[in-house]
Amino acid sequence: MKMRSILRRRWDNLAQYQILLGWVGAPLLALDLAIQLLTGLTGPAVVLGMGLAVDAARREGAALAQALALTGAGLVLQQVLAPLQVWVAAEVAQRVDCLVSSRLVGAVAASDDLRLLESTPVVTQVRETIELLGSRHNTPGEAVAGALALVARYVSLFGAVTLLVWVAGGWVGLFGLVIALVNRLGQSFGFSAWSAVMGRRMRPRQRLVYLRDLATDPLVAREVRKLRLSDWLADRYRQESRRYLRPLWAARRKVLGVRFAGYALVSLVLGGVLLWVGIHHLTSHGAPSAGRLAILLQGTAVCILFGVMFPESDGRMQYGLIAWNALRGVEQALGTTVARPAAPAPMSDGAAPADVRLEGLTFSYTAAPVLCGVDLALPAGSSTALVGINGAGKSTLVKLLAGYYQPQAGQTLVDGVSLGPDRAREWQRSIAILFQDYLPYQLSLRDNVVMQSPLDQVDDALVASCLQQAGLGGVLGRIDHSLETPMSRLAPGGTDLSGGQWQRLALARASYAVRTGSRLLVMDEPTSQMDARGEAEFYQRFLDLTKGVTTLVISHRFSSVRRADRIAVLDGGVITELGNHNELVAAGGTYARMFAAQADRYGLS
Repeated sequence: MKMRSILRRRWDNLAQYQILLGWVGAPLLALDLAIQLLTGLTGPAVVLGMGLAVDAARREGAALAQALALTGAGLVLQQVLAPLQVWVAAEVAQRVDCLVSSRLVGAVAASDDLRLLESTPVVTQVRETIELLGSRHNTPGEAVAGALALVARYVSLFGAVTLLVWVAGGWVGLFGLVIALVNRLGQSFGFSAWSAVMGRRMRPRQRLVYLRDLATDPLVAREVRKLRLSDWLADRYRQESRRYLRPLWAARRKVLGVRFAGYALVSLVLGGVLLWVGIHHLTSHGAPSAGRLAILLQGTAVCILFGVMFPESDGRMQYGLIAWNALRGVEQALGTTVARPAAPAPMSDGAAPADVRLEGLTFSYTAAPVLCGVDLALPAGSSTALVGINGAGKSTLVKLLAGYYQPQAGQTLVDGVSLGPDRAREWQRSIAILFQDYLPYQLSLRDNVVMQSPLDQVDDALVASCLQQAGLGGVLGRIDHSLETPMSRLAPGGTDLSGGQWQRLALARASYAVRTGSRLLVMDEPTSQMDARGEAEFYQRFLDLTKGVTTLVISHRFSSVRRADRIAVLDGGVITELGNHNELVAAGGTYARMFAAQADRYGLS
């Protein structure tokens, strides 16, 4: 059963290599195979030349010259081909790895199902693929290059077997070939089993990688030192290392150590028998020549040692396919096998504001529902605020509205058309959305603002205007109005921003998207790192600038939402109150009580 599983896995690996080889390209593949073929022939040529030279050493003449010429040509060709092998292998590896990286980005970018992207198996496999693609020798490209390097090894083996047939007969050559292939097959099964062990240790390996990155990331170095976490992280890393490595060491001894020792012993015994049979064959026809004995010895050594690990192939082939299989797992989970993401359709200037209606939206992450039949209308050109306590489901509602999640019941209507999975990507290109957990992109200032819009329609004057409106005029002055400035101190000439400034930069991005054609603006706690008065002043300006745009605002600070056209209260998974600020305060319900509590604290009315 175990052998059948290994054979099935090896057959699947061969199919994957066929796919990856198709990415190399016929000209480069032909060049690589030609180099490997010549490299494999040089070894037997040198052995033959040296054997003939030994026999011809006592007599000068053409035979000795020819033997020395064959030996010299083989040695020279080996030196010439060695750097060519390295160069072509690197080109093959880079070409395959580039396409694998493109395929990973395409698979993730093409998926519209955020729940799948957030699932543990997909996250683990994506991280594993990224980690191995960033390594030096464990990439799918290195695996392909290593597989091609086996051509030289097998050509050299068959060359050695041919020499054994020439000096000692067909049965001796066949016996040597059997020894080599049995030894190689046994060791190869061991490598395959070890690869399976490594694949099963993916999640523990990711915990170790996370701790390593946490301890070495310059972006968190300040907090690590401030909280005196260095010793704790180092000790935790040592513990996780032992927890990860000890089972691997035990499995390696079992899978590779015992197997290697057993096959090595069998090869030595059978090699001794092969050598004895070969010598007997030579001596049965009289005293053997020194040259033929030398060829017999070297041919036998090639057959005995053929099962050992080939550094240019074996490790790279086993580890490289882990990354490739992880990528396949991501694609299967996400239901996509695209090579690269499709280019977004250009947004049209002056697009009409969207009319959005949520009808009976029901959604749950586990058994308990988060939303229980939410009904809410966002009329075209109006501003709506959504309020509620922490955990009420406000951010979840936004993700459903944007098409990142699909509801278990109910629907979202955009201009009267249901927003199903087939329309999610098109709809997402038409909205500007700003979550509370914004990301600081280490790109140029311009790229940070225009990334939601078509790159061929960038308006630098509009970029600067959006930055000024978001309250980042001081940043523009500090960097002499250079929109090319990288937003990272790690980049040459770069700068960094405070938490509140990063939020303002994200707001400038949303503003730019709205002014270049987005039909809906959603802001989910976008000013959480600003003080209450600064947030209120910002919303006062921002709602004026976006007047006529369909807008949904979520905020815990009621001073920020009171100017919205309508305010909806989300409580218990449903909309319990809906109206403008004055109407809800007069109603004396949940909104009125929450507003009164904040008004007393901040001195608002």
